[in-house]
Amino acid sequence: MIFDLAAAEFQPSHLFSYECFQETRNLMKDNAILLITFNATINGKEGIGIRSIYKTLKQSGLIVYYRNPNPDQFDETFLIASKNPISFDELKYKKLNPCCYKMHYYGDFIKNPIS
Repeated sequence: MIFDLAAAEFQPSHLFSYECFQETRNLMKDNAILLITFNATINGKEGIGIRSIYKTLKQSGLIVYYRNPNPDQFDETFLIASKNPISFDELKYKKLNPCCYKMHYYGDFIKNPIS
């Protein structure tokens, strides 16, 4: 299931709602994951948006992991949500998109997902 919904700096807020995440959870297979990338900071006043999305995902019943290589700076933040715990050690490296596993944050995320 893929939602490609952001257009430049505009993110449709209704798609980050509790109701949307609940419906998404109901549609997900047991081994499916929802990946949200967001250019944000985690900490401080500027991080309220991404922290709100994180909490809303959890409230909808999903297990949520996040990673931001620079939590005090604007950087690519990842939220990964699933119905069941994810074993990051079991991810199939060869099935990843080449641009993803070459990124500086890939190894960090696999070694240290935060939930």
